[in-house]
Amino acid sequence: MFDKVSVPSVGFGCAEDNEGSGFNQGVGLVGLGREPLSLVSQLKKSTFSYCLTSINDDTSSGNPSSTLVMGSLESQIANDSVFTTPSIKNPSQPSFYYLSLQGISIGNVDLPIKKSTLEINSYGIGGVIIDSGTTITYLEEFAFNMLNKEFVSQTNLNVDNSGSTCLDLCFELTSDDGSGEMSIEIPKLVFHFDGASLDLPGKNYMIGDMNTGVACLTKGGSSGISIFGNI
Repeated sequence: MFDKVSVPSVGFGCAEDNEGSGFNQGVGLVGLGREPLSLVSQLKKSTFSYCLTSINDDTSSGNPSSTLVMGSLESQIANDSVFTTPSIKNPSQPSFYYLSLQGISIGNVDLPIKKSTLEINSYGIGGVIIDSGTTITYLEEFAFNMLNKEFVSQTNLNVDNSGSTCLDLCFELTSDDGSGEMSIEIPKLVFHFDGASLDLPGKNYMIGDMNTGVACLTKGGSSGISIFGNI
């Protein structure tokens, strides 16, 4: 049942050993991939769109709630403020949604990343997928190292080498004024896709923790495939 709509013959599974902090706030997972058993495939909906608000948002006070639309409803959200980029298929990984990431810029600097670094090669390896189930964005190691180097050069903070977090690049925070809040200057980070450039808000790629005294870039390195995560 979806609200008051009944849909027959939808297959789903039951798992008895679910691990991960996300299961504390939900009762399951919805598959939206291209594989036959995903929800969109079983409902025979070729298009869908969703907007996920912060899990900490209070929707009772009038704030927008998360929305998933499928099929013909998806076209109703299109307007002049919506940018699109083509989704690419990879026969070697048919369930994933690949994107054409053509470049990355930090501040006014375009990173000199070879086009082939972020493309699917002739063996079906590499490329960039978008995955709402992955929290941070992971870039192929060469591109990630280049991003880190340029980000450090444009950030007027000392690099933190304590290893106190699970993130690769962190900076030392100076003492606050006692308010528990701090404002820092960070360079602009833009991902340039085919037909659209995504100018991320700072809170989507830099997180700070006054308790540990560090602010970290929410990006990681990967071998082969790159993953564009949900923040």
